[in-house]
Amino acid sequence: VAVRSVQIDSRPERSVVTRPAARRLAADGYRLAILSSSGKGEALAAELGGRAHVLPCNLSDPAAVEALPKAAIAALKMSPT
Repeated sequence: VAVRSVQIDSRPERSVVTRPAARRLAADGYRLAILSSSGKGEALAAELGGRAHVLPCNLSDPAAVEALPKAAIAALKMSPT
């Protein structure tokens, strides 16, 4: 299983991938890890059902950011390649 990283941000001015794109990725079978420092990611994850998992993260904490890839893999029960 290949692990791919795509950033989804709820603020349109900072979005790399929009909510509609996240919906499409989920519909196409992708599992998504949504980073949330504000709590807004939970609504999107709920909408996407079992295709998404929220990872709370303080992006100003370097150790927390460094732990994100392993946390995403564990949350989505994926094997890194």
